[in-house]
Amino acid sequence: LTLSNIAVNQTNNLYRANFTNTCGTVSSIGGVLTVNVAPVVTANPTSLEVCTNSVATFNAAATATPAANVQWQVSVCTSGTWTNIAKATGASFTITSATLGQSGNSYRAVFTNACGSTTTASATLTVSQGPTIVMNPVDNTVCEGTAVTFMSQATGVPTPTVQWEVRTNSGGQWSPISGANAPNYTISNPIFAQNGRQFRAVYTNDCGVTPTSFAVLTVNTAPSVSVEPQDQTVCAGDNATFTAAATGSPAATIQWEVSTNGTDFTAIPGANSNTYTFTAGQNDDGNMYHARFTNLCGDVATTAAMLNFYALPEIVQQPTGVAVCQGESFTLTVGGVGTGLTYQWRKDGIDIPNSNSASYTVASASASDAGFYSVVVSNICNQP
Repeated sequence: LTLSNIAVNQTNNLYRANFTNTCGTVSSIGGVLTVNVAPVVTANPTSLEVCTNSVATFNAAATATPAANVQWQVSVCTSGTWTNIAKATGASFTITSATLGQSGNSYRAVFTNACGSTTTASATLTVSQGPTIVMNPVDNTVCEGTAVTFMSQATGVPTPTVQWEVRTNSGGQWSPISGANAPNYTISNPIFAQNGRQFRAVYTNDCGVTPTSFAVLTVNTAPSVSVEPQDQTVCAGDNATFTAAATGSPAATIQWEVSTNGTDFTAIPGANSNTYTFTAGQNDDGNMYHARFTNLCGDVATTAAMLNFYALPEIVQQPTGVAVCQGESFTLTVGGVGTGLTYQWRKDGIDIPNSNSASYTVASASASDAGFYSVVVSNICNQP
């Protein structure tokens, strides 16, 4: 018996031969027909996207009679060359820890039995990597109003996005900075209120979120005068004291300066504190003094204060008594040296009204003008 064009549905059919002559009929033992079928793919593997160190599993299926053997193959980075993968002979093929080097590889399954072989469509493995920081921002110290840039860098597949964040102190809440989405973040006009704030960049892609370490911003300010020195008036032998103060960060150094003309100032050696005290002399009279405050962000000078020096009054010419006739005039004169002298003439120890100059004159003497005359010469410092 010859059968042609065998179909699957004929499998397991039983066939026998009957032999007949005039004496009777006899049948052979029956024979079973088994129809084998070449493999037919029923499920193709699908492309996968995974992160590094993750598990990637490809699945495939096929029908066949007898059951087909499976062999998974790989083509490295679309090379077009397919290579059998050792021990990959199941319906599933699993990569337990995917690497970047496997990204772009294609995988397929080949099903084989006695009737032939068939190959699935290929599936591509894409391996992504979470962000890895390669540059952390560093601390910056600037003067108020001077632009500052924090820099960072990270790798990752796909390329990660970046978001800069800020907090006011260690342990505080991080807040995103609107529009700060580049590897470098610039503050064009930092103010002192931002002093001590911490900044970091946060990189994100499909495989994870990774922040940089934080960097601290120090904002210094130029000195600003808060206390101006005041004019001083001193007497001989007294100390003159000028005081000044200024704000600024870091704290400013101080240098007192002196000028004899109010325009050209010279540094005073050793005068480097908020208060400048010295024993004044006649040569210091009229000098101008100011303090100059300096830090790395600038310098500023206070307004100038004047020193007024007064020497103690000294009488160098005593008044001399006179004798005149009634109706004649007489003048008494005193010679005094010193600064800002005032005079008060007395007769018999009693102040004479409106007699406040170095000379005292009576235009027409009378008997009532006879007596003892003296004068008090003084200034703000003392009287002799």
